[in-house]
Amino acid sequence: MKLSELSARSDVPIASIKFYRREGLLPPGRAVGATTAEYDEDHLRRLKLIRALIRFGGLSVSAVRDVLAALEEPRNPAQVRGVVDYALPTDLPQTDSRTGDDDGSVWAAEVIERMGWDISEMSPHRQALDERMRVLRRLDMDFQVEELLPYARLAESVAELDDAHLDSPGDSVTVAERVAVFSALFGPVLPLLRRLAHENRARRTSSA
Repeated sequence: MKLSELSARSDVPIASIKFYRREGLLPPGRAVGATTAEYDEDHLRRLKLIRALIRFGGLSVSAVRDVLAALEEPRNPAQVRGVVDYALPTDLPQTDSRTGDDDGSVWAAEVIERMGWDISEMSPHRQALDERMRVLRRLDMDFQVEELLPYARLAESVAELDDAHLDSPGDSVTVAERVAVFSALFGPVLPLLRRLAHENRARRTSSA
């Protein structure tokens, strides 16, 4: 297919396609002339994935590049999910080093130890969790590790549900792409369900 058809079928503007191509996210098409190239279904598939990860997953171009590289390597779905999870933005709260509220407390390390989890020391989620806990402490909403453990158990159950949902047949590339898209796009669903549950409780309480 020509560039115009690729754009129409993927719902991605031609300018964006050219940008992704320049950034090395999308392989070049097969040259059929001095200024003309043809694209195939693999390009379409890759383009839809790029667009989904950037638009809905909120990934940066460099993060998408890392994810795409992972999909091209012989990794199992769990490893691919790890790459995607590391690539997803953590949205760390802005902290002021002058507040001096970092007393050395490390919630993440204690939760990981109590749960018996195997987590890399380089995991960005360790820092993200600790930073959020420090902000809560500064706002007089301090959480002890014991209070976090029930949430950690719920998270573990959610992770098991994720695995069950993704345990479906397919070739390695298909499974890897499914994991990447699921991790990036389904992640926000849980907070939305939580907000709906809060709204339900509030409405029931007000009408009681």
